[in-house]
Amino acid sequence: MSSWIHFIGKSYYTINSFEKEAAKFGVSRRIDKRLIKKMRYGDKVYVFQKDGKSSKCFGYFVINSVWGKYSPEMMEELDREGKIESNHCAIPVPIKKGCGTFVLCGSSAINCDMDELGEKIEEYGAENVMVGGTFYPMEHIRSAIPHQQGFRRFAADEFLQEAEAVKDTARAKVRGHFYEDAPVVHNGGKFEGDKFINIVEQYQRKGADN
Repeated sequence: MSSWIHFIGKSYYTINSFEKEAAKFGVSRRIDKRLIKKMRYGDKVYVFQKDGKSSKCFGYFVINSVWGKYSPEMMEELDREGKIESNHCAIPVPIKKGCGTFVLCGSSAINCDMDELGEKIEEYGAENVMVGGTFYPMEHIRSAIPHQQGFRRFAADEFLQEAEAVKDTARAKVRGHFYEDAPVVHNGGKFEGDKFINIVEQYQRKGADN
């Protein structure tokens, strides 16, 4: 599994409001659909928010779902190939979030990983693609990592070790960016949880800040 870093914009969320929303709906965050092939179910996404000249890491979510508006042809092909295991959402569910609204029109357990799903998305196209999962709050860690939109690979173990090392010091602030620029290499760890593909319609984003 790999780790990623993602910033939560302050235009629509405080840390507290994000945590409350995540507890109610889980996390679903827009992503460049080209990144889907580089991720795996079970990857951790560490979430940060800008805090003055610093930033705060306040938790992470474990990816267990890919959301989007997919073509019927793509879903039919996944079904023919035996990738769709079961359907969990038959009634449309309106979801109102701090950064936008959408309707969850379907949720299916899937037995392929995100690289294969990313290839399908590349072939058939998709709109409003998001990754989602269960959120786990953490004790806040102050850092010097600057705000940046999107998702980047993250040296989480190194970051957490440094955070522990400076925890009781006067500065108590983690220096460095901790980005990983090397090609993605998954360590073969297997995600044991359920994996989902969720169908979204009527997506309306509040603004440019994701």
